[in-house]
Amino acid sequence: MAARFLSQVKERGGHVTLECKPELHRLFKTLPADELITPQEQAKRTQQSPNYYDYSIPMMSLMGVFNITPDTVPPPAQLHIPDEAKQKFAFITQQAQNKHKTGIVWSGSLTFKGNDKRALPLEAFLPLTEDPNTQIYSLQKGPKAEDLKTSQARPLIIDLAPLLEDFADTAAAIEQLDDVRMTDSSVFHLAGCLSKP
Repeated sequence: MAARFLSQVKERGGHVTLECKPELHRLFKTLPADELITPQEQAKRTQQSPNYYDYSIPMMSLMGVFNITPDTVPPPAQLHIPDEAKQKFAFITQQAQNKHKTGIVWSGSLTFKGNDKRALPLEAFLPLTEDPNTQIYSLQKGPKAEDLKTSQARPLIIDLAPLLEDFADTAAAIEQLDDVRMTDSSVFHLAGCLSKP
């Protein structure tokens, strides 16, 4: 969501280092940053040299620094979806060819403090499986993906989780779907960046 502001950072000059989880590195490969590093690499650098960076800022704070208003929000960042990820999920197009393809996510990260207020039980999405013209795909990752294994609707939902190694894979899967229904999560923001309903 905030990756769209990196181009404004880069326009100001200097060497731009983007710290993000490894699961985002392939997706962020083409963003206007000079390098991508993990939080562990960043911690090591600043431990060895506290003044390693001249400036540091959380990406979400860039909206305030640049005085972003609803009228000045730049378009979503151009994300990198590798060909191998696209090929991995090309099968979705061939499946249920005449059906509407909907992805679902019922929980964000369990490490997020407010997740219990935004997450839903898998059962909340089960009415979608009643439509014979719709094929449901689970994009749910993490511990909550286990909910599908014990659900009676399991035969009606195609589980993509075992194929989703990082966010580039998730983006490639989302591209093959007609829409995604979910709670607020990182996948929600990713779908928005991809202009997927």
